[in-house]
Amino acid sequence: MDEDGASRSGSGSSAEKNPWDTTSEVIMDKDLQWLKWAEHRFQEIAGGKDSEVDLQKFRKGLQLKNAFFCTRFFNLFDKDNSGSLTLDELMKALFLLTKGSIDEKLRFIFNVYDVDGSGEIDQDELKTIVRQGMEESSIHLSEDKLDHLTTILFESADTNGDGDISFDEFKAALEGYPDVMKNLTISAVAWLKTPSSKTKPMTPEEIWKARCNAAYLYALNNPKWIFFMASYIILNLYLFIGAGYKYYAMGANIFVIIARGCGMCLNFNSAFVVALMLRKTLSILRNTKADYVIPFDKSVDVHKLAGYCIVVYSLVHSIAHCCNGMNAPDVVDETTSYKAWQLRMPGIATITGFVLDLYLAVLFLGSLEWVRRSGHFQIFYMSHLVCYMWYLFLLLIHGPRFWKFFLVPGGLYLFEKISDSEWVMSKRFGDMLVKRVVLLPSKVTHLVINRPLKFDIQAGDYVFLNIPKIAPYEWHPFTISSPPENTDDFSIHVRTVGNWTGRLYEYFDQLLEERKKLALTDSSTDGAVSKVTNGEIGKREPGRVLLFDLDSKDPIQVKVQGPYGTPSTSIFQAQHAVLIGAGIGVTPFASIVQSIVARYKSCQHTCPKCEYNWSGDIPETVMSVRKVDFVWINRSPNAFEWFVTMLSNLEDDQDDNAERFLDIHLYMTAMSATGDVKSFGLQMALDAVHEREQRDALTGLKTKLKPGKPDWSKLFTKIKGEKKGRVDVFFCGPPVLGRIVRGHCDRFQFGFHSEVF
Repeated sequence: MDEDGASRSGSGSSAEKNPWDTTSEVIMDKDLQWLKWAEHRFQEIAGGKDSEVDLQKFRKGLQLKNAFFCTRFFNLFDKDNSGSLTLDELMKALFLLTKGSIDEKLRFIFNVYDVDGSGEIDQDELKTIVRQGMEESSIHLSEDKLDHLTTILFESADTNGDGDISFDEFKAALEGYPDVMKNLTISAVAWLKTPSSKTKPMTPEEIWKARCNAAYLYALNNPKWIFFMASYIILNLYLFIGAGYKYYAMGANIFVIIARGCGMCLNFNSAFVVALMLRKTLSILRNTKADYVIPFDKSVDVHKLAGYCIVVYSLVHSIAHCCNGMNAPDVVDETTSYKAWQLRMPGIATITGFVLDLYLAVLFLGSLEWVRRSGHFQIFYMSHLVCYMWYLFLLLIHGPRFWKFFLVPGGLYLFEKISDSEWVMSKRFGDMLVKRVVLLPSKVTHLVINRPLKFDIQAGDYVFLNIPKIAPYEWHPFTISSPPENTDDFSIHVRTVGNWTGRLYEYFDQLLEERKKLALTDSSTDGAVSKVTNGEIGKREPGRVLLFDLDSKDPIQVKVQGPYGTPSTSIFQAQHAVLIGAGIGVTPFASIVQSIVARYKSCQHTCPKCEYNWSGDIPETVMSVRKVDFVWINRSPNAFEWFVTMLSNLEDDQDDNAERFLDIHLYMTAMSATGDVKSFGLQMALDAVHEREQRDALTGLKTKLKPGKPDWSKLFTKIKGEKKGRVDVFFCGPPVLGRIVRGHCDRFQFGFHSEVF
């Protein structure tokens, strides 16, 4: 990386003209715009164009967080070894990284890794680089694993076996990894850019065009939801106008018309909210032809929408009645048969109305997103448990027509409550007890519960759990993570995110410590150890296991309500299913993928002579699925330990001779996928281990763990090109990511089904 090289990389201007001079005729692309920002930032930190900056100011100016790489960059940029940088030194180096050739960028990476400047990289220097990459990506490995990574990478690069890696060997090693070399086509300036760098704002015309296009694609891909919303709005308008017109014909004033119109909408929506709470009924209807018209997948969203409508209608209804009361006539005649005078007196309608508003306020505040997601789920649960029954009871007294709307959903709700009561569930299934508990290092509690004979579940179902020894009156929903083919038990994975989940983990953690003291701890593990024999790589830290005797005098009892269906249960009607889980959102798909593979294998045939495996025609009664892509996104590799055993078994079930039915895609977002020099060495080491051992170094799986976020356009293009039938995407994870995935689904015209958790 020399100064002449920087001049040769220019745009053909004279030697006297600085190639990074943004006032020249050089095209202002994104890289040059950033160079202009870097120049301005340097002058701002240094205090002037002719001033110099030291290491501390350099780190602050370019906003570099990693001290090791900051020092390496500074030393490489400081050509005269003066201990400070001039603007000329900095801009020449940055221009080279921006507009240099691939060889020049490779030379820069090599110089960064060549810590002692000897012109060759030894194994200790390589280990330092890999270690720094781990710190940058928040990956924690033991020294043995780090040594194993470094050794394999070093051996793969040191082709002549002289104990050092030359530049030519370094370049040759990189050329053996197409994905890594491809990242070099990304501007090297991205190595120094901050994540908060802004893109060019869109013009109003571009924004309008983009929104119209997105709306068109959304409407094209979601006709059922749009039809339902249109019907819902029209029905509310019909009820409001119908009730209002009745009182308008009687000569009522505007306040009464508005109050009665809102009251009729309140009757409908208050009963509709109850209908959306019928978990068993909705689970049954989801598997009928009604699913073609009604978006049962969005029952939770509709429940929230109806709740917001109730709050608005109640507010307007109450204000209108108050305004009418203040303007009510002194004499009540036939034209005022709506009895406005009651608002001036402590009548039953007035009292129940104010109490209803109070209950509704508690329900609304307790169900706010920040309350439910901040570890205070019990506030949401208890506010609903205490208030909604009283709300419905008072509404029957307050609204003389409400019973007509409430009769059917109220009757079904009462039936479901009785059928899911503790007494009925105990009579039907007997006691459900904890058989096994695995405490994973990532603060996830894996519960294995005995499954009664008549306890029928489907893949993707969820249940409400109550564990009296944790909290006698709290019920929490969790997805069943084991497949329905497991007839002896079922599993639940609980991530520690709130008070109840924290108490659950701590209870079994303390119980484990007590057993250790009594020397009663079972020495078995959860089997979450991959089949890797080389060194420590791939071996997951086993979960701590507690086994329970179901016949003991003091068992861990579990009370269960359910099971209930979810949007994911419709996956068996899909042709090409894409399952996308983020973090613990993978739980419903753990059960589904295992069930799909079990059904697929049941339809396989094997040649008795050559043992060739192939899949025959899968009957529609079994499932419609012809291909599955399973995508799991986590921030750190530790999260993959939740289902590493399951994934390993799925990989083993994939017969190399048969047509590929299941593709697994694993992504770790903590590590950059854009060729960041700070994690470049770690990526090379992981690639080298996977190439040699055919196992991922971090998970121990055959599937390679990909760094960064998924490239949805690239992934969906590949999936669409496989032409396995209509593609349906099933997502469970954060709403922000869900909106991104849904946007891509609209663009590719894939079906989109979102699981709320």
